[in-house]
Amino acid sequence: DFTNTYNLKVEGPAANLITLSETRVTITKGETKRIFAFASNTCDSLGNQDFTITATPELGTSIQSSSARLIVDSCYDFELKTEKDLFNLCEGEQDKIPVTINNKGTSQNTFNLNINGPAWVSLEKNRLDIAAKSSANTNIIIAPPLETAGDFDIPLQVTAEKGDQIAATTFKASVRKCLGVFVDIEKNQDKI
Repeated sequence: DFTNTYNLKVEGPAANLITLSETRVTITKGETKRIFAFASNTCDSLGNQDFTITATPELGTSIQSSSARLIVDSCYDFELKTEKDLFNLCEGEQDKIPVTINNKGTSQNTFNLNINGPAWVSLEKNRLDIAAKSSANTNIIIAPPLETAGDFDIPLQVTAEKGDQIAATTFKASVRKCLGVFVDIEKNQDKI
């Protein structure tokens, strides 16, 4: 029945992330006023956090409150997946290492792949454009030439164009000498 002024306050785990459009409002009889709660500085606060807005009147004792949940998803999060990280093959053979990048963010992003290994290791695609909440695949192609043998490290680095995240892994390729000729003479002389 009366005009009253209310002091608004934010409480709860997400209180430091919420800024109200007004912290003090005056409302006349029968009037409704809309107040906005803005979320800011959420970069380091991923996940779900609750907050409560409390309205305390200057006249009277009827304190009212309303609770809400702030859900902060990462805009540019991603995950690098590989089926295996150790490969055994013979010289002169070719093998492919499947690589999957899962864009877990809420925005489309471009991912640059860089491999640093022997000259006979290459990427099928070195750039992937992936929609939000989607994934894309490419292959690392391993083709050691003849006369190649040994254990080799193949480091892969994936960098997102948006955001500052980098994912890296190292594959190991064990190349065996499977082709060749062995000659053994049983006797170095004989009687005929």
